[in-house]
Amino acid sequence: MNGDARSTAAVAEDVAALAAELADPTLGCFALVLRGVAAIRDGRVADGFAALDEAMLPVVAGQVDPLWAGDIYCSVIHVCEGLADLARMRAWTDAMARWARVE
Repeated sequence: MNGDARSTAAVAEDVAALAAELADPTLGCFALVLRGVAAIRDGRVADGFAALDEAMLPVVAGQVDPLWAGDIYCSVIHVCEGLADLARMRAWTDAMARWARVE
């Protein structure tokens, strides 16, 4: 998460390939988070947020192990906070609060 856009995008593709090979939705979500971060670092903010939102869908649907879901929530919320997308941050924070009550 601390590298430049190109190295982050390369890692995202490696993680996505591993997720596909293992049919692992958690790794798939992490790959999308990394893609989102890479796109944002590359100046493609709309593409980045689209990937982050897509990463959250399996989390919200309960398809990601709870041990990892919290990390994904926090990562996405952190990016939203960093870019002052308060509406998106609030929406994912509210979703995380609902998830925490259920889990």
